[in-house]
Amino acid sequence: MDHIFPANDTIENGFNAVADAILSLNVAPAPYPEWDAAKGEFTVKSILRWLSSESDGKIYAVDQTLDAVQTLTKSLANADIANPVPSTLLKPGTDPYMGVGPFRYEHVNGYKDAAGAWHITGMRSFGNFSYTDGRDVFALAPVRYVFHGIVDGKYRVACSDRPHVGYVPEDRSLRLDGTLEPFMCRAAFGASKDSSGKPCSVAGAKLWTRSCSHNSMNEAAKKKGTEYSGYTAADYDYLYEMNLLKYAHKSSQANFAGCSNHTEQTPVTVAGTGVPTVTIAKTVADKWPIGSAVMVGTTTVAGRDRGNADAFDIADQANIVKKTVDGDNVVLTLDCGNITTKVGQQVSTAPWNPGATVGIVGDGSPYDNKSGREPLTIQGIEVMLGAWEILGDQLVKGEDDGYGYYLVEDTSKSATSVTSDYTKIFTLPIKSADGDMYPSAMVKGKGSLVPYGTGGSTGAGVGDSIWYYGGKKTGTYEVRVFGDLWHGSYAGLRRADLDYWPGGAGWCHASRVSPNGRNRVNADVPPQAA
Repeated sequence: MDHIFPANDTIENGFNAVADAILSLNVAPAPYPEWDAAKGEFTVKSILRWLSSESDGKIYAVDQTLDAVQTLTKSLANADIANPVPSTLLKPGTDPYMGVGPFRYEHVNGYKDAAGAWHITGMRSFGNFSYTDGRDVFALAPVRYVFHGIVDGKYRVACSDRPHVGYVPEDRSLRLDGTLEPFMCRAAFGASKDSSGKPCSVAGAKLWTRSCSHNSMNEAAKKKGTEYSGYTAADYDYLYEMNLLKYAHKSSQANFAGCSNHTEQTPVTVAGTGVPTVTIAKTVADKWPIGSAVMVGTTTVAGRDRGNADAFDIADQANIVKKTVDGDNVVLTLDCGNITTKVGQQVSTAPWNPGATVGIVGDGSPYDNKSGREPLTIQGIEVMLGAWEILGDQLVKGEDDGYGYYLVEDTSKSATSVTSDYTKIFTLPIKSADGDMYPSAMVKGKGSLVPYGTGGSTGAGVGDSIWYYGGKKTGTYEVRVFGDLWHGSYAGLRRADLDYWPGGAGWCHASRVSPNGRNRVNADVPPQAA
């Protein structure tokens, strides 16, 4: 197996020093994180000891062909682990990866200070934790050591929670000075906004849409501090890699549809005055799950675009908290307070608000993982809410030879266009017409997963498409991922859309905050031969 090492000697030396420190912590490890009452937080050192005491050092891998075959082969320590059975709120599944090595995670409250240090103020398993009190919720996990490359003729994706020769710390885990993060924290929820305009990762709030774009998300994130940005490609890639390792399938939709086929609009059937309800026909009510969100507008035009003010001027992103059958109708009780509606006004599905998957054990969706109407959670991270999530560290630029993917390593230098701080990591080839391209596989490029081959479809290869313009373009585009209410089988953990400018926003545009944007990426191209 060829070795991969960080390109920078300083990074490598810092990594080795921290790796030695991690190994030394196995001497008399603390059984649980320790609370510092004076500071009101758990000590980072004790969390690191706790993670180290439960690590196993094994290498978990999957091997795949770089063609349209969707199934992968689990190998090394991963070989004999069964695929999880996703859960719902009513029926817990099984997840043999729960609490195992690099697959461990813990929901925590915390923040990163201006010096890049973590402050963990709550842990779900140990106390002082809340999903809803305004403190950010992250999925805390051990730093993974990863390998991408060709082994015995197949492309291997592998990871461990301990250092191994030829493995590097995962992207965004190395700080700018080359030292290693004590653990990784990724936003558990899509971004909402607090009263001061800062983006948050909390349950029970309204998803930030309509004005959320690459530009506006990065600007808002700066209000939280220099360490924060919009969603990073590394955070996005993590989900896909874990899906590969756990489910051994290139397409996430083999197990989770996400909220990707939830497009209904229907008229009010019974008027209401000063009540927190809206009434619709019983025949369509099963398409509106409890916990999902709706828009109610004064428009009576069927199929009215949700971006028009009269499509949401009565209620916008209101959650359904109860459904009551009333003859041929169903009364939807909403959490928006009292409203007044008239017969014929339109009720529309909307992206889900953050927190719908709280209470699910392991990976899964609230009611039905294949319904196409619900978000999912994987590794403690809730995604596919029915809105695109915009990456804060990538832009795509139309060029003579195609569409260049650009990555900014230090997101404090993120801009509204591609600047000298951005590095090209991949080029999508020019094609004759606008439309979707389906990769056969995803491979590691210069700091991010990039598409390989074009032999996929909704039922082959990655299973998710990348939409971009045909012909030569000179514009710059934001990278929108996952899909929205409309995209059905096109959507998933590798779906991308490249047709909006960096300031483009809409009712189906969202993002999430990342505390990892100033950390380094591994820019090395992985080995192409064993």
